[in-house]
Amino acid sequence: MKQFPLFPAAIPFVALLGAGHAFSTNCSAAQAADAIRISADTTQFLADVDGYRKKSGQAGKAAAASLNKRADGLYKQKKYDAANKLYWASPANFSNVHGYIMTGDTHLRGVIKFQQKSSADQNGCKIDNQDFVHRLELDISNHYERGLALAEKDNDQAMLQSNFYKRAYRSGVCLQALADFYKTRPKTECIDLAKIAACLGEPLLK
Repeated sequence: MKQFPLFPAAIPFVALLGAGHAFSTNCSAAQAADAIRISADTTQFLADVDGYRKKSGQAGKAAAASLNKRADGLYKQKKYDAANKLYWASPANFSNVHGYIMTGDTHLRGVIKFQQKSSADQNGCKIDNQDFVHRLELDISNHYERGLALAEKDNDQAMLQSNFYKRAYRSGVCLQALADFYKTRPKTECIDLAKIAACLGEPLLK
C-alpha cells in the first residue's frame, strides 16, 4: 500500500488533538473548529524562538528572506516540490512566519500533484491511511502551527490582517479536522485527495 510521503522537514512532536468528527470536502474554519489547536512542541518552540533568532542574526534573516523570495517565484509557477526545498531552508536560517506556513502548504500541494499522476495500488489507493494521520499531524505541527503562532507572538498586524494569514489559518484548522476524521477510519481506507485539496483551497500566492 502507498503511504503519505514526508519531506525531511518533519521533527518529532507531542500533538494535542481532539476527537474525530464528520468531515466535509467543503471545509471551512467554522465547520472544522473555532481555532487551531497548538501542540506542546509548538508552545516550547515559541518559548525558545527569540534565542534562535538572536543566534541567527541579521545575516540569517537576510538569507531567509532571499530563500522565501526565490521560493515564491517557483510557487507561482506551481513548482511546489522545488519551492518546498527553499521554504524548508528559510526558517532554518531565521524563524519566520512565511517560511513555516509555505513549507506546509507546498508539501501538501506537491503530494497532491504527484499522486494525481501516479497509479493506484492493488486496492485502488493512491495513499492509504496506514501512516497518514501521523505524518499529517507532523506537517501541521512543524509548519502551520509554528507559522501561525509565530505571527501572533510577533504581533505582526500586517500579517495577522492579511488574506494570506487568514487563508492559511483556515487551512490549518481544516487539516486538523481532516486528521481527526481519518483517526476514526480503518488503516486500510484510501485517503481522499479532494479532502486535502479542499483544505488548501486556491494557491496562497498568485
